Amino acid sequence: MKLKITTNQFNDINNIEFTDGYDATWSDWRSYSPSELAEYSDYTKEQLEQSPALCDVLSQAMNRASEQAVASEWDDAFSDAYKAYVERLEEALNDITSNCEAGNIDGKVSLTVTQLPDVCGDGGEIVVEGHANTLALITAEIINGEGMFRYDSLNEFATVMNGKFAPAQAVENHLHYLLKYSLIADIWGLRGGDVNDMIDERRIQHAYPEDDVIAEAIDYELQEANNDTDVQDELLAIKYAAEAVAIAA
Repeated sequence: MKLKITTNQFNDINNIEFTDGYDATWSDWRSYSPSELAEYSDYTKEQLEQSPALCDVLSQAMNRASEQAVASEWDDAFSDAYKAYVERLEEALNDITSNCEAGNIDGKVSLTVTQLPDVCGDGGEIVVEGHANTLALITAEIINGEGMFRYDSLNEFATVMNGKFAPAQAVENHLHYLLKYSLIADIWGLRGGDVNDMIDERRIQHAYPEDDVIAEAIDYELQEANNDTDVQDELLAIKYAAEAVAIAA
């Protein structure tokens, strides 16, 4: 049995909410010194020391680049945690096959994220593979563990839909049991089932923008400052000073 489900379905079953990196993270904004800004811009420390308005613009660019780096790292870290979460569920389902009331269940289950979702949780795909009987027995075991209903045999569970033996159909109609990690965790005493708990926060805390991201941010902020007379006056002063030095040389 091979079943493809969307990540939207999986997210609904597991109450997974996707949050955009810009909304989920916080990056402290600060003023950069002329010496720091000189490392990433076309201006010298001496020029920037005489150009407070330009320093403000470049600091704005640096802060925006840092904010973008933190937000992007969050998105990447969440994607990695999402894949690890699916792997944890796969491991739990396979553990059930050797830890159930009815004795060992033959066969293995495979869960594969064939397409990661976007930052909103949409557009992804997860493939569930395993023998229909294996998946049916695992699902019945989970349902029995919850306690609201009970199935004492494969035949009883596989005929639940219309009286005909159709284990694959029974599994498809009970995915909210088979794929809900928090329920399985509660029954078997496993680690908690929150994707956010699996995110490596250190990655986000130490995120830093690449040079090309900083350069793009600086270009953008300088374009935005075209109508700022203070900035334009300082840029002209830098230009004229450089020309005067060139002529004198």
